[in-house]
Formats: sequence, C-alpha cells, structure tokens
Amino acid sequence: MIGPRRSPSVQPVPPGFDRERLALLLPETTQVATDDLLAYALAFVAQYPRDAALLAQEWDWLLAALRLAWQRADNAAVARLATALAHAAGRIADQAAAADVLRCGIVAGRRLGDLSRQAQLMNRLACLLNARGMYEAGWRVWLASLRLLAHHDMLSAIWEPFVSFAHVVDFVAEFGVPHHFTLPVTDDATEGAIVARFVRGYLARIHDDLMTARDEMRQALRLLSQREGISGQMPQHHLMRAVILAELARIQADYRQAQAQAQAAIALASLYADIYTHATLLLDHIFFSYWLGRQADTRASYLQLREVAQQVTTPHIQGICARWEEVLFGNAALASAPPSLPPARPIGGLTSRECEVLNLVAAGCSNQEIARHLVLSPSTVKKHLEHIYSKLAVHSRTAAVARLRADRFDA
Repeated sequence: MIGPRRSPSVQPVPPGFDRERLALLLPETTQVATDDLLAYALAFVAQYPRDAALLAQEWDWLLAALRLAWQRADNAAVARLATALAHAAGRIADQAAAADVLRCGIVAGRRLGDLSRQAQLMNRLACLLNARGMYEAGWRVWLASLRLLAHHDMLSAIWEPFVSFAHVVDFVAEFGVPHHFTLPVTDDATEGAIVARFVRGYLARIHDDLMTARDEMRQALRLLSQREGISGQMPQHHLMRAVILAELARIQADYRQAQAQAQAAIALASLYADIYTHATLLLDHIFFSYWLGRQADTRASYLQLREVAQQVTTPHIQGICARWEEVLFGNAALASAPPSLPPARPIGGLTSRECEVLNLVAAGCSNQEIARHLVLSPSTVKKHLEHIYSKLAVHSRTAAVARLRADRFDA
C-alpha cells in the first residue's frame, strides 16, 4: 500500500473514477476541486457508508483514494475509507488487496487511539481470513479483537455481528468459546446479545436440542424487535430477522415457511453480506431441503450455490460443492460411498449426527473421508469425535468402535 508521495495536482485518474456519474451520486460535490480524489472518496463513503454492493462497484477508485491518504499519512482519512470498504471487502475478487485495506485501517485506528475501529476492522479481517480458508489465522485475529474489547470493557458491542454472524458461528463451532469470553446472555438489545442468542440456538439445533434452539431463537427475535425500536430498521436487521425466522421454521419442521424465509435471507445476503455468508445461507437451505426429501428445491438451491461458490476460495465450501455435485448430478458418489452398516441406535446420549460419524469410523474412514461423505469440514468431524469420546467415556477411535460393537451385540 505504501508508495511514493504524489502531489494532488498530478493524481492519475484511477479506474472507475467517472466524475459525471459521481456527480449524480454526489450532487453536493459540485464544489469539490476536480482533481481532489480523496475529497470525492470521503464524500462518497459518508453518503453510502454501508452499501456493500455499491462500495464493491466503486472499489477501484476508492482503493486509489485510500492509497493516496496512506501516502499523505492522513490516518483519519485512511480509517474512514477502510471502515467503509470493509463492508465490501468480502465481495472483492482480490482478497489479498481487501486484506491490505483492512490492515491499513487497523494501523490507522491504532495510531488514532480508536479502539472500537481497530476491533471492528480486526473482526472483518478475521472474517476475510476465514472465508479464504485460513481458519486458524482468522481465529487468532478474532481472539485478538475480543481481547482488545474485553480489556476496555467494550464486549457488549462485539464489532458488527449482524454482518459477520456466519463467521461467528463458524469460529464458535470449530474452536469453542474462548475462556475469557462468554457469549452474552443479557436481555439488553445489543447486536452482540442478539447474535449470541442466534449462535446458541443454531448450535443447539444442529445438536438436536430443539427445545433450547427454539427458546434461543425466540429470544433473539424479541431482542431484535427491541433493537429495531431503538435504532430503526436497517437492511442488516431485515437480513438477521429472515435468518432467525428461517431457523425457527426449521426447528418446527415447517418447510414452507423455512423456504420462504431462507430465500428472503439469501436475497438480502446477496445485497448486504459477503459472498461467504451468501454461500453459507444457501448451504443451510440445501441441507434442510435434502433432509426433508425436497429434491427439486435442493437442486435449485445448489445451482444458486454453484454460481456463488465460483467466487469463494474456501476449501471446505469447495469440497462441499464437489460432494453435492456428485450427489445431485452424478454417480461418483455411489462408487465412493463408504461400506454400508446397519444404523447405530443412539448410545451414550449420542446425537444422530454423532452416530453417523461413529458408524463411518467403524467402517475404517479417516476424518477427511468422513468429512467428504457427510459434507462437513474436517474440523467439524474432529469436534464430533471429541463429543463422542466424552459421552462414551473413551479416549480413542478404537475404544469408541469397541463400544459401538458391544452395544450392537447387546442389542
């Protein structure tokens, strides 16, 4: 990002910088000097601070303006531009450049002593790293942002979770809740409390604890309504509401309502969220529709996902797409299917998913093979195995399989 200083009078015109078009978007800039790129950029992000789609469309010249601000050591301008561009960072093809933007904003925030901005941009960087498949690096940045907020008693904010909730779910599901941070369970209508309820409910549903899942989602919806009364409705609120309502419908096995709310959430995510979140919402609906035997809807949603996934470099999403391609449109899945075993009846309090994992362990499958067959990430398989060991009071795959076989023999 750092380059030679340039005089404003010799600024090159960056790609996408069309003054006539910008005059329509920013009529108040008629008094701005025609060669002052930075002034245009600051006016633009002030006018459209959260419009991810528009910011992504104008990315090239806004990035040029941020570089100019960096060269001038104008930390306030760098911080403002990076904060706005953070909303579009997950929609940009050049993810390395997007990460650089966030890092520059973090540095500027630190120089300004703006802890909230630092934490917000660190959160966005963590999400970007997660979406690129750099899971542990993203987790470490996420933890660093938590520590920064916890040290200054600012955890109630938890960055901007309405736009990073899919990544928050991933971090908590894959790595657990860090010891110095507890998902808030207060009744305060903060974004953090709403997303915390959602995370709890989502994880409860995938572990078949439907009563807890329902209660948490209802609490999240109640807090969201309160939040909208305080701050007014915003597009991110509509997205969160649709996601929560889709989850509630899934918990209640109401397919028609789940499909309607999922499609609303997917449409909103295409406008206001990053590509990873868009893909994740599609995956959630694909799994649910397939589970209920809705083959036509599963295929239709997968075709949407296939287009979105072309823009995502995340390894586990690419692997999941490959698996669905086999399941829905090819016969390779039949050739690569694991040996069939009689279904394990629930033992030791295992969930149905944990029983599936244990069955595949007994069939001799590796974690990677289990992940491929069940369309999961390897880290999720590892977590399932940890839960299995704990519930069965064993410490190895061999002991877990022995317990499974003993249970079948007793049956």
